[in-house]
Amino acid sequence: MIEIREPGTAGSLIDFDLVEPFYTGVEAVWTDETLDWVVYVSHHWTVEVSGTLVPRLQALWPDLDDWRWTAPDWY
Repeated sequence: MIEIREPGTAGSLIDFDLVEPFYTGVEAVWTDETLDWVVYVSHHWTVEVSGTLVPRLQALWPDLDDWRWTAPDWY
């Protein structure tokens, strides 16, 4: 797995068990060599998930929609 954290540090290869997908004071991105999925934690105290992880997350988290942010109409 690849981990990239700010500020501008080089990416690191890390063991999957070491991933901590939450905001620790620096933004971070995790993915693998396929780039089929990405997890991103931001200074907004959010965790974004994309790619092939989305259907798996939806299957494991039945009330996922309760946690999604939806942009207001004026946005």
